Amino acid sequence: VISIDTLSHFLKNFSWMMFENIVKVLVGLFVTIYVIRYLGAKDFGLLSYTLSIVGVLYPFSTLGIDAILFRNIIKDKESERDLIHTARLLRFIASIVIVILATASIYLYSENIDFIIIGTILLFGLIVDSFEVYKAYFSAIVKTKYIAISSINSIVIASLVKIVFALLKLNVIWFAMVFVIQKIINISILKYFYGKERGISKSKYDNKIAKNMLL
Repeated sequence: VISIDTLSHFLKNFSWMMFENIVKVLVGLFVTIYVIRYLGAKDFGLLSYTLSIVGVLYPFSTLGIDAILFRNIIKDKESERDLIHTARLLRFIASIVIVILATASIYLYSENIDFIIIGTILLFGLIVDSFEVYKAYFSAIVKTKYIAISSINSIVIASLVKIVFALLKLNVIWFAMVFVIQKIINISILKYFYGKERGISKSKYDNKIAKNMLL
C-alpha cells in the first residue's frame, strides 16, 4: 500500500517535470521562431546542422554509463559519492577524446570558417555534459524536481541571452555559445543542489567501480 506521503512526493516531482516540459515547449517555440527570423535560413541551418552532428556524438561521450550509474546508486547508496566521481571522470575522459578527434576532423575536412568555429564551440559542450551525472543521483532518490528546476532556470536564462544577442545584432557564432552557456548553468545549479543535499565531503575514483561500469 502506497502511503499518502509517498504519493504526495511522487506527485510533486511529476508536477515539476510537467512544468519543465511546458516551459521547454512554450519558451523554446517562441525563442526559436524569433532566432530563426533574426538569423535567417542559412545561418540557422548551419547552426542546426552542427548541433545534429554533435548530437550524434553525444551517446558515445556518455559511454552508456548513465543507466548503470542510476542502478548502482539505488543498489549501493553508501558508495554514491565514489560512483558519481568515477562516472564523471570516465565521461570526462571519453568526451575529451571525442572532442579532439571530431575537432581535428572538422579542421581537416571543412573550409567553412563559421562551421569550424561553431563546431568547436558546440563540441566543447560535450565536455561540459560529462558533469551532468548528478541527474542520475536525483533520479535515483526520486527528487527529479531538482533536475526540473535546473533545466527551467537554464532554459529561461539562455532564452533571454538569445533575445539580447539578437537585439545586439550578433552573428550565429554567439548563438552557438549560448548552447554551451545553458549547459554550464544547468549543471552549476544541479551541483549546487547536490552539495546542499549531500554536503561537502571527499570522493575518489574507484577502479573497481569503473570496470563494473564499462564491462
